[in-house]
Amino acid sequence: MHMKTPESLAGKAMVITGAGRGIGAVVAETAAGLGAFVVVNDLDADVANETVDRIKQLGGSAVAHCGDISDPDYCGRLIDACIAERSQIDALVNNAGLFRMGLAWDLKPVDLRAMLSVNVLGTANCAMHAIPRMRAAGKGSIINVTSGAASGIAEMSAYGATKGAVSSMTYGWALDLAGTGVRVNAVSPNATTRMVTAMQEFKGVEGKPRPFQDPRHTAETVCFLASDRSAHVNGQIFRIASGQLSLVAQPKPIQPGVSVADWSIDTVAEAVQELIAGL
Repeated sequence: MHMKTPESLAGKAMVITGAGRGIGAVVAETAAGLGAFVVVNDLDADVANETVDRIKQLGGSAVAHCGDISDPDYCGRLIDACIAERSQIDALVNNAGLFRMGLAWDLKPVDLRAMLSVNVLGTANCAMHAIPRMRAAGKGSIINVTSGAASGIAEMSAYGATKGAVSSMTYGWALDLAGTGVRVNAVSPNATTRMVTAMQEFKGVEGKPRPFQDPRHTAETVCFLASDRSAHVNGQIFRIASGQLSLVAQPKPIQPGVSVADWSIDTVAEAVQELIAGL
């Protein structure tokens, strides 16, 4: 049996968004169990306080902070609350997300805007307020939550697009912050949550076996990325699925390509045929 190191996050102060339920709540409880002080964000004050109560009952330390991360001013107050409590912010977990399903021609603009506001802008809003504090301290860890839907899943194109943006921000921020002591990574979980339940109900498979991971698998991975033990890890996305932890390859052109000397629709057609034949 592999034993986890107690107090791996002792002295750390963390902000976790969307931590009233699901993966976020499990991350918050796991982090507190490893010694971290946790600011539990959620839109719903009741569930945020329930998470905090569970943490305190187990001897952990946490406070609730309720608000909408699509509001950049609120995100500033959220990060400030962590600083006010512990005079530092060591880790930000951008877990909060909004999920809507539908075929490309069925999704409503209001749903698209809502997902963009939370999944993309909310992630960026929190990071933009946390990063200056972390840079000033010369250390910190940002852990974003992306999704396998970023690679394309039927009826999840819009949601996947927002998570693709999160992946892109993860790679870009890691480069922006290289050498500062601040690291940016992401997890791509396949866990049984309310989102998964909604997806299966939408697809009409409620009640069938659900081959999804225990959220604790994601929580342990996030806590590792928040700890000093991951000081060498930056700009990586980790997939948690099927009992395995995998690295997600950064998108890049497949090599070798095909040289086209005289560009025309015909030569492009020939080149495409050659490229596809090589797959």
